[in-house]
Amino acid sequence: MSKVLCFGELLLRVSPSSNEEAEKNPFALYMGGAEANTATALAGWNVPVKYCTVLPDNFMSQYIIDYLEYRGIY
Repeated sequence: MSKVLCFGELLLRVSPSSNEEAEKNPFALYMGGAEANTATALAGWNVPVKYCTVLPDNFMSQYIIDYLEYRGIY
């Protein structure tokens, strides 16, 4: 099976949480961007996919890494 490498910027939308969740977590993070969306779709179809980008060393980056790994993207 072919392997795919997606590379490029990842977009992160930070939105206020709904009223029920605001006390625990005031913001909701949503990932997107053409490259990340493509990698997510390919992983969903069981295509081996990796994602290459540059991230800063902070808590949001760890959230992104955890999310991508959860989706099967390494």
